[in-house]
Amino acid sequence: MAANGRAAVDKAQAGQFDLILMDIQMPEMDGYEATAALRQGGFDAPIIALTAHALASDRQRCLDAGCTDYLSKPIDRVRLVRTVTRHARGRSAARQDGQASGPSAAAGDGETIRSQLADDPDLAEIIGEFVADLGNQAEAMRQALAHGHHGELRRLAHQIKGAGGSYGYPSLTDSARELERAAKAEDTEAAVIALRQLELLCQAIVRGRAQGSHAKTTEG
Repeated sequence: MAANGRAAVDKAQAGQFDLILMDIQMPEMDGYEATAALRQGGFDAPIIALTAHALASDRQRCLDAGCTDYLSKPIDRVRLVRTVTRHARGRSAARQDGQASGPSAAAGDGETIRSQLADDPDLAEIIGEFVADLGNQAEAMRQALAHGHHGELRRLAHQIKGAGGSYGYPSLTDSARELERAAKAEDTEAAVIALRQLELLCQAIVRGRAQGSHAKTTEG
């Protein structure tokens, strides 16, 4: 527990945490500022925003600040447990996948990828929402790269990196990590290659989601 946002940042930077529940309404430094500070400092574990605001614009503001997910108050205990479990499990899967496979490879034409969590009925809806938004996120990254906005590209790639494993797509996390690294270095050539790989993975994930149990390949 931290008394305010500044204390939360100090504690997170001083210790090792697998996940943070970030109250957006905090004194001294609010949750948006605290999350942004942690991300700028290299903290890459899931950060779940807890806020009294439930509008779509509030959710987007949390994601833009660097939060991995969002829960509105009053907090439903069952949903909280499921959300924490999903992100913790996804982070563990992403670590194992990264250690086993090394750099990510682009999906081939026509290949499909299913979520490792696809068989969990409690997660079906939110996985579907995540996959449905991948096209918009890919377009935003293309625009950022086209206009030379490396900082924005890095931020967008970081969001995908944090969310990929949490939704059962560790290869997406690995690919986004490569794009984030290229954007941080302002290496446009490497970013173009990394973004293309990420786009191919997104397309394979969308196909896998559409085909469901008929997917040709499954991660894991």
